[in-house]
Amino acid sequence: TGQLNPFRDLSDPNNFRSGNPFLKPEYTDVFELSYIRIWDQLTLNNSIYYRQTNDLIRRYIDFDPSGITLVTFENIGRSHSYGVEAIANYRPMRWWNINATANFFAQKLDRSELTEGLNRSSEGFTLQLSSNMTVWNGMAVQVSSRYRSGFIVPQGEIKPFFNVDLALRKNFLDNSLTVSLNARDIFNTLKFRFNTVEDVPIVRSFERSWDSRVITLNANWRFGRTLDGPQRRQQRRDAADRFETPDF
Repeated sequence: TGQLNPFRDLSDPNNFRSGNPFLKPEYTDVFELSYIRIWDQLTLNNSIYYRQTNDLIRRYIDFDPSGITLVTFENIGRSHSYGVEAIANYRPMRWWNINATANFFAQKLDRSELTEGLNRSSEGFTLQLSSNMTVWNGMAVQVSSRYRSGFIVPQGEIKPFFNVDLALRKNFLDNSLTVSLNARDIFNTLKFRFNTVEDVPIVRSFERSWDSRVITLNANWRFGRTLDGPQRRQQRRDAADRFETPDF
């Protein structure tokens, strides 16, 4: 909804932010070819893909002669994305599972009024790694990390960012009670950094940090009997027939 909200955020007198209620929906056509190979302890899933998105929605900076910038959203044209993705799942022990994903991509924008004279092509990659272990008496520990390289956007460059999350989960009382502890961005490295290109009227460089370093404690108590697979699927069908939201 923030992309469509027309009301301006004026908290920064030099940099306004606003949505655009006149945005068109973007539509994407996807073509993908995958190859999967399974061994006893290792599974590999490799794929190549091509995506064409019409009326691509992206942030756009509008520059006022007085020096004020307005960050909003615009349909900047048609994009062509292609890349290679590799996913590996490895289980060295019965109690330990490792998942790694690498994605190398490139994007090109068709010429439009908004991108005239600006960057219309970029390349980059993302890396993700997660480790899931059952370490003691059924306690599950998950460590996950994500890295995204810097990449070019029409009006500037987004710098690389990296984060690590940690989660613990334990069942009690014959699996009726589940307690989980989650720590996000434990090294406080998740920051958004952006620099404008030289071709735009105003040179702009900023760094923004979210409240991403958060620790949460959750408890979930299950009442009654857990439905088996066919019963659960039938319950969802019945709920859909009554125009209700199924219980996921």
